[in-house]
Amino acid sequence: MKKILIIEDDDALCWLLTKILSLKYDVSVMNNGMEAMGWLTEGNFPELIISDLNMPSLNGMELLENIRSSGFLREIPVIILSGDENPAHKRQCLDLGAYKYILKPFQPDFLLEEVVKALEEQENAVVLKTL
Repeated sequence: MKKILIIEDDDALCWLLTKILSLKYDVSVMNNGMEAMGWLTEGNFPELIISDLNMPSLNGMELLENIRSSGFLREIPVIILSGDENPAHKRQCLDLGAYKYILKPFQPDFLLEEVVKALEEQENAVVLKTL
């Protein structure tokens, strides 16, 4: 079962995301970017990360920068889930390598489709690297 890391400081949204995703995936939840980076550096490697943008300790943008600068973590797709409609923030996240920037509130079916696409692209990229 593929592992997804959710990084979100809103408990109700954590519950909803876990409910939606845990039917098909092994889901881990962290409440801020600093907690998530600690978990990742302990050797936990999810196939996908879904992160809020505005969080305490280490926000989604800083988290994305850390992930992309890491040799071990840089290939993990990251979906940013945010209520921030600022086009400059969206562009900055995508420029830093976010797979998608999805605005809250979101349709659960749409999120599931994007998760499937991200995981398929990740799997295809791994296959291509081994050829």
